[in-house]
Amino acid sequence: MPLYRWDGKRFRLISDVRLEDKRIEDMLEEDPTVIYGDEPIMVIGREGRVEGKRYDLLALDRKGNTVVIEVKRSLSPRNTIGQVLEYAARVSKLGYDELERHARRWFESRGRRFTTLLEEHRRFFRYEIGELSERDFNRRQRLVIFAPEGDDTMFEIARYLRGLGLDITYVSYLAYEESGETFISAERVVGKIAEEGEAYRPIRRGRYLTRDELLRLFESSELRETVERFLEYIDSAGGAIRARVEKMRVTIGGSWWIDVRPSRRGAHMRLYVYGEFMPEEVAELREIFPDLIHIGTGVAFNLTSPDQLEPAIKLIFEPTRLAIIGEG
Repeated sequence: MPLYRWDGKRFRLISDVRLEDKRIEDMLEEDPTVIYGDEPIMVIGREGRVEGKRYDLLALDRKGNTVVIEVKRSLSPRNTIGQVLEYAARVSKLGYDELERHARRWFESRGRRFTTLLEEHRRFFRYEIGELSERDFNRRQRLVIFAPEGDDTMFEIARYLRGLGLDITYVSYLAYEESGETFISAERVVGKIAEEGEAYRPIRRGRYLTRDELLRLFESSELRETVERFLEYIDSAGGAIRARVEKMRVTIGGSWWIDVRPSRRGAHMRLYVYGEFMPEEVAELREIFPDLIHIGTGVAFNLTSPDQLEPAIKLIFEPTRLAIIGEG
């Protein structure tokens, strides 16, 4: 995800840097808005202990739900997911009084006056007295992983847990520094999709998605011919189709190229295309594919109508194919 600065004559590349976890925590502690975008959250703890385990950041949302934030500089999918699940399990046991103790310690460590957790929460979110009570706090836990551009495994695990109903958000970021200034490019790659009502699970959960199964899913769909044309294109381009659980993976030259996930009722295909995309390319693609998101390993978007296939081939599939085989 390169970042360029226009100096009046030419674009100059700003080098990305690996910031220490503590530096990232400092920034999120001051302003966590990059996590949920336009949804504010209220930080009430940092590096606190719950049953002997130390969390990175603890916050509350508008409804009093806890938000457990885990900051990672390097990714080990199993360890990271395991840690954040363990922290959430322990935080889920906290009652109002215990949350208030965490909040009081955090406020006082920053030299801020503290009254009660309920009152500080009401002031932060600006609602009327009596709208929430002590019983409303920590009814649900929300999990956040804030990590550098990660691998596909982390994305898949987080999205799977989200599909099971766990409120988990995975924010992928890159950090840049120039002339003493720090820039953060952050994107919610898991969490945003689910909020828009998407659930990319095929009808037969747990089955391998073969070519025949994909066609069967779209048998009565207006996209049937589009799916057939898509498969014809894959064949003509030399792609190898490999059945995977609940998805179809297409490789080219031995490398991952495209992942295909059909919707439950055959209304669309969710496509994950592996490759490098510049920010300006992503912006242009979103004019054709409004739901397109940029993940660390490529882009993901829905193919919802027949007239989207040709632009997808020309602007996404072909450039990535040529880059993989060394002709791009």
